[in-house]
Amino acid sequence: MRVGCGAAIRGKGCNISDGTGLLTRGDVCWRGTGPFANIAHGNSSVVADQIALKLVGEDGFVITEAGFGADIGLEKFCNIKCRAGNLTPSCAVLVATVRALKMHGGGPPVSAGTPLAAEYTRENLELLSAGLPNLLQHIENTASFGIPVVVALNRFGTDTDRELELVVDAARKGGARGAVVANHWEEGGKGAVALAEAVVEACEEGGAEFRYTYDLERPLAEKIEAVAKKIYRADGIELSVRSGLLFRALFSFRSCRAMRVRHRSLRRRHLTRLDL
Repeated sequence: MRVGCGAAIRGKGCNISDGTGLLTRGDVCWRGTGPFANIAHGNSSVVADQIALKLVGEDGFVITEAGFGADIGLEKFCNIKCRAGNLTPSCAVLVATVRALKMHGGGPPVSAGTPLAAEYTRENLELLSAGLPNLLQHIENTASFGIPVVVALNRFGTDTDRELELVVDAARKGGARGAVVANHWEEGGKGAVALAEAVVEACEEGGAEFRYTYDLERPLAEKIEAVAKKIYRADGIELSVRSGLLFRALFSFRSCRAMRVRHRSLRRRHLTRLDL
């Protein structure tokens, strides 16, 4: 992994179809270094974001990745990465599609290499409506961190205007600061101008009151319970006696210190026996 990622920190430049540089463009910088190298939690590295922030300056915008949904990637982005890197996000872009929401609504399975079922290529407002709670839950999860949400609804050629309107309207009523249909797959950068404007507007309006799901000073069990309840909507958590003992042993400072002392003592005794 070290060999493969040795040059990743240097970044890479490439052009999109309109001829725009992907790494830097005017006051916009996109960093995507390390989402899968960092134990697959869907986030770029702190160093990558710091480089991007330095490149764009005080008035620029950095778009960074927090993938795998608002329950996995965003939760770790806020509670771990932002805390470790002293970062404060101004806005979150939540990407959705009509097809994905239809799947969440109970649509038939989608398999690679097989044609899509008619439910995904024809208008089906009932199936789409059944999948909207998934989007609304992600909006609520994101808002729980005090971050304004802009929903980017990526359009497919088979999506109908009524389907798109249904999702946009539901997103706005569900608490999103903005909801915009993005058509960049067909029109390139031109198709994402409205989305970019909505993001800039959300950032400039302010109102973000960034907060974490839990305090670092709290016991580990309380942190787990906070994530389980606030992000995954669990009623609570149950810890076995064994897991409780393990938590206390691993995450208590005094216990960790005692474990290190004992480990060193055992190691010295082991070396002494070897010397004999």
